[in-house]
Amino acid sequence: MLTRAKLLEIQKLKFKTERLKQGRFVIEGYKMIRDCMLMHPEKLEMIIISPDQKLDFEIQQIPCYTLDLNGFKRISNLVEPPGWLAVCKLHKPVCIPPQNPQAVTLYLDDIRDPGNFGTLLRLADWFGHTLLIASEHSCDVFNPKAIQASMGACFRVDVIYCTLSEIINTWDNMPVIGAQLHGENLFNSKLPPKSILVLGNESKGIDIENQRLITHSRYIPALKSKGSESLNVAVAASVFLTELHRTDLKQSAFLS
Repeated sequence: MLTRAKLLEIQKLKFKTERLKQGRFVIEGYKMIRDCMLMHPEKLEMIIISPDQKLDFEIQQIPCYTLDLNGFKRISNLVEPPGWLAVCKLHKPVCIPPQNPQAVTLYLDDIRDPGNFGTLLRLADWFGHTLLIASEHSCDVFNPKAIQASMGACFRVDVIYCTLSEIINTWDNMPVIGAQLHGENLFNSKLPPKSILVLGNESKGIDIENQRLITHSRYIPALKSKGSESLNVAVAASVFLTELHRTDLKQSAFLS
């Protein structure tokens, strides 16, 4: 039974301190919950649906409750609750980079906006990444808005929080590409086959200490811009990742 005390606990999961204290986080929407059920059923603690919704997938032994619209408005993080909400077990993010790096790894340097963070997770997933690394002060991966923006990628891409220098030391001085407003034109320069792509803070750019660790500064040239100073970090990331994975994308198109 969904008691008032249980609903209050769920409502508190909007805050990072409470998520860490309870060891739980919330996901919303039919697709997100179904994806979690298919990939990580062990993470699901409970499912809550509105009376007009219907479960059409196997939930094994996971408790399922119904809740009216007023109840959903209290616990949902969305303006218009979709009538699907699940409480998941939270695993504490790892702080140690793995020994074997993937070909291209995103490093988020103080990316604070949850929407951007979630979109970058989704981009990493789209380009086949299984790992994303962020600085300590970047957005919490379990932030409700970041989870929502990731569109399920949060279940397919691992997130590690550590410093850029720790990664470089672990990965034997792998080349570091900085997405910046200066340097070489991204489309006219040769890129290393394996690299770390650093994306800076939405307003301040890449941290000064991390600037010193960058081996390749690249920028996206503007085409007849009449005043735009920069691109949104997620938009810039999509351009960089497309260029970094160009060979893989050509092979994928050929095979399909």
